[in-house]
This record gives sequence, structure tokens and C-alpha cells, in this order.
Amino acid sequence: MKNIFAVLLILSSIGIFYMLFLPTSQEIGVIRAEKAQYEKALNDSRAVEERQSVLSSKYNEMAPTDVDRLEKMIPNSIDNIRLIIEVDKIAQKYDMELENPVASQQKDSMTSLQAVISGVSGMSSLYGVGTLSFGVTGSYETYIAFIKDLEKSLRLMDITSVSLSNEKITGSVITYDFTTEVKTYWLK
Repeated sequence: MKNIFAVLLILSSIGIFYMLFLPTSQEIGVIRAEKAQYEKALNDSRAVEERQSVLSSKYNEMAPTDVDRLEKMIPNSIDNIRLIIEVDKIAQKYDMELENPVASQQKDSMTSLQAVISGVSGMSSLYGVGTLSFGVTGSYETYIAFIKDLEKSLRLMDITSVSLSNEKITGSVITYDFTTEVKTYWLK
């Protein structure tokens, strides 16, 4: 009788283990995995906050002239009028006049520059892209000097197309009508 009672006690304890403790231990494993994910996310957010604080302090330590130059390079918004004025000032140095400036914005599609900068495909776009097309008239040499100065300006611009037409000969000077299109960027 004692043996049967001991065997029943052992069998019931094994049954209780499989019915109660095993499923509970599996749930505990799932909960521990979730906890590890939440702890990782929390640590990542703390690291981002620390990085943001370091960058914010570096930004606050910058000289106002450097901040102005940085904002000129990549402004916080597209300002088509200011962009046209900047390009026109460069053109005026070479006695050229902007003709028919047309500024436009691209939709939120991610450009290759934005994909490289963000480093993550599918990430929402951090940078906006604008296009400015304009015409100028001048000699080839003057136009090349104008383009070199455009390259040296602080504002980020990519020249996407150039075309020339309408050759005019005035004395010994040959002039052309140049149509140029540039892309520029701003922070969203």
C-alpha cells in the first residue's frame, strides 16, 4: 500500500509539473525575451539622448558665423527667392543676367543622395529636394567661371543639366544662351 501511494504521489507530481509548471516556464521565457527587447530599446533611446545632448552642446558652442554658414549650406526650408538671389549675385559678377528662373520642389520620393545620407532604405526622407532652372547669356569661358563660382558657393547644389544654343558673334566675342538646371537640398 505504501508503495502504491508513493508511486501515485510521484506520478501526480510529474503530471502537475507537465500541466502547470512547463507551460508557465515557457510563458516566462517569452516574457524574458520581451523584457530583453524592451531593455535594448531603452538603452538605445538613452544612447540617442546622450548623442543628442552632445551634438546640441557642440552646436551651441559654434560661433554664430559658422552657424550661419551651416544654415546657408543646408537650410531648414526651401526658400526659392533667396536661392534665385544667390545665383543671380554670382551671375552678376560676370555681367550675366538670370533669365526665366523657375524653382520647383520634388515630391517626397527619396533621392539617391538622401538614401546614402540616411543609410537606411525605407526610412522617411529627412531632406527635401528643389530644382532651379534658369538661363544666362555669355561666352563659354565666362559661363565656365560662373559654374566654378556656383560650385564654390556654400549652398549644396548639383548641376543636373546644361544646354547651349543660339550662337551670337559680336566683334571677336562669341556668346551663347545657356540653360542650366540645378538641384538643391534642405532639411525637413
